Amino acid sequence: MHTPPLSNDVENAVAAVDTYNSLRSTSDDYIHHIGLALNGNRTLESGNNISGNLQISPSLHQRSLDYERSYIDTVAKKDILLWNGHVQLTYERPQKNEMLNLSYNYTQNAPGLVDLMPFRDDVNPLLVSKGNTALRNSANHDVQLIFNRMDWTNGKQLRVMALYTYMQDHITRAVLFDKNTGVTTVSPMNIDGNQRIA
Repeated sequence: MHTPPLSNDVENAVAAVDTYNSLRSTSDDYIHHIGLALNGNRTLESGNNISGNLQISPSLHQRSLDYERSYIDTVAKKDILLWNGHVQLTYERPQKNEMLNLSYNYTQNAPGLVDLMPFRDDVNPLLVSKGNTALRNSANHDVQLIFNRMDWTNGKQLRVMALYTYMQDHITRAVLFDKNTGVTTVSPMNIDGNQRIA
């Protein structure tokens, strides 16, 4: 089967589409960790035990991005400090084989460098993407409560758990549609209010 060669007009059109829609991106993320942990335990006069644990583990992220799409050709670098923490308290009653555990976890996440760039990508004029230089780090707050009782005589266990999660400055996408022009604009943004109870 013989395929006729493309005309110059078609070849130029294909080249233009490829030039304006091609995306090249290279990223690096060097992470440096440091951690601090404290543990404590105390036995009460009743024979019950109280123990606690505190962990703080900040991390430094050295991120770089080489981004090229259409007329956008840039190199971005950013040092990001993220905090993570954990607190746990445990109360045990050995005589009754009971344990009550309360824990709290704090986890931070940073937005991607592309989302932080002050650019407007309108290669597709009907679907415009914009960066947001005001994006903040997101954070998760997780609280967990566990009650556990063992009945060794009958081989039974009672375990009750409750979990609460609050997402602070959660990073999501805002989508705006202009019915007059038919243009959809997408941009990252922070929102509060996401919660989960289980």
